[in-house]
Formats: sequence, C-alpha cells, structure tokens
Amino acid sequence: MEFTIKFIGHLNERTKPEGFPAEVNVIGTYRVENNKEIAGIIQNELMAFIHQIQGMIVQLDSAQTVDLSKLNVSDRFYIPMSQISYIRAEVNNMTAMPSLVETGDLDKDGKPIKEFQTPEGYKLLPS
Repeated sequence: MEFTIKFIGHLNERTKPEGFPAEVNVIGTYRVENNKEIAGIIQNELMAFIHQIQGMIVQLDSAQTVDLSKLNVSDRFYIPMSQISYIRAEVNNMTAMPSLVETGDLDKDGKPIKEFQTPEGYKLLPS
C-alpha cells in the first residue's frame, strides 16, 4: 500500500514572521504493509521534527511544483518549534492510475478493443 502523509504545522500567531501562512506542510510518500506501519512512520516523523530537526523545513508555497531532479533550497524555510503551535497529520491512500489494456476481443474493423482497468483488474465504465 502506498500513502501520502501530510504533516501540517500550525504556526503560532504571536511569533510567526510577517507574510508567513497560518500553516505549513511537509508531504511524504511511503510504502507500507499495514496500518500499524503508518502509525510508526507518523510517530518517527513527529519525533524527528521535535527532537532532531527541532522544527520543520517547508516550502511556503505548497502548491508549487517541485523539480526533484534539481537541488533547490532557495524556496525552503526552516520553521523552529518555538513558532509552531502544533503539528497534525493527514493520511491519504494513493491509488494507482488505470491503464489502457486490450480485452482480447476485436471490433468490427478487426482492431483490438481496449478498455481502462485498475491495477486490481477492475474495468472502468465510461461516464
């Protein structure tokens, strides 16, 4: 199972720098075997924020597309724990995209018929 976990840091209104948003996000993608592993990942990441990093390293514009092939730290900011009121996590299941597969049948012109199927083999009906 693949999941994204969004860690949302809520900034303290009294100490947040001017122009910063009320919340900042760190999003990670994880592959796990069961829900217990998800809880462990959340626990480990929260402990890293609190004890190792002692804050969060974030992009202020979380909607911005990140080019992972390039190391770019110019748009990343370190938010110390003293400016974070609390951190919460949102877990979302990642579903694989359907793919176009041949059904094994031919249309009236003798061409293979194709349909969209999920990785689990479910057919997607046209809307």
